[in-house]
Amino acid sequence: MESELLAGLNLGAVAVALAVLGAVVWALILFLRENRKDLEILEEELESERADDDEGVDDYKPGNRL
Repeated sequence: MESELLAGLNLGAVAVALAVLGAVVWALILFLRENRKDLEILEEELESERADDDEGVDDYKPGNRL
């Protein structure tokens, strides 16, 4: 019974399926790496803006226009 299953298996189709699966995994890994880099950059920008906002709070006085 197993030999009949193996005989009916098309190696070309298996190769294509493995190639597609490999491409999907590779694309997912690449996507996740780029997202991690973007997240790190965004967190750095937010920390920088928070630091700038904290510095500006001391300079602000009501009625004082900048």
